[in-house]
Amino acid sequence: MLLTRLVPENGESPTSYIQRISKANCLFPHDLWRSVLDKKARYPQSNMATLIDYVPAAVLNINDLARISGVPKDSLKKLTFGPAIKKFLPSNVGDEVLLSTRVSSGLIGQSRKYCPLCLTEAPYYRLIWQIKEINFCFWHNVQLLDSCPNCSSAINLLGPRSIIGVCDKCAFSLHKIKPKPLNVNKKENRIYCRTAL
Repeated sequence: MLLTRLVPENGESPTSYIQRISKANCLFPHDLWRSVLDKKARYPQSNMATLIDYVPAAVLNINDLARISGVPKDSLKKLTFGPAIKKFLPSNVGDEVLLSTRVSSGLIGQSRKYCPLCLTEAPYYRLIWQIKEINFCFWHNVQLLDSCPNCSSAINLLGPRSIIGVCDKCAFSLHKIKPKPLNVNKKENRIYCRTAL
């Protein structure tokens, strides 16, 4: 059981939540992931982190994560893309079928997108930013960034030593960059975003 327990933020991705609770408990994210690893997996791999946000049961034991974080299993599952994707499938579909379905094929990005302004206001990554077609922050009317402005590296969803708002490769603070404003008004962005989902 973790000493410092955090409540997931509204709209937060599970990989972001793992980063936040890791930092709060002086752990590296992959060490926390390793402690709740599914028995079929041998060790955490950054390229498998997308599955945590999609079907966490594929790469970690959701019951163990619920136990050590103090967050109910159902609440953790609600942080993922699973509930949205299940709306397109028969009601009795389990995680095994969800993992093999092609409903979300090409929908979810493999690396992190972020809004520097959101990270300054509330340091956590939003699940919605991982949808490939979402390229703007509809709260701030700016373009989402998909790499470090300092070293041009893609930002891992959950690297071995990931810290929210910091580049894994060069330790640059991602909230320091001024994002590009969009030429579209916020109302149009919100309408597009709601219809896209």
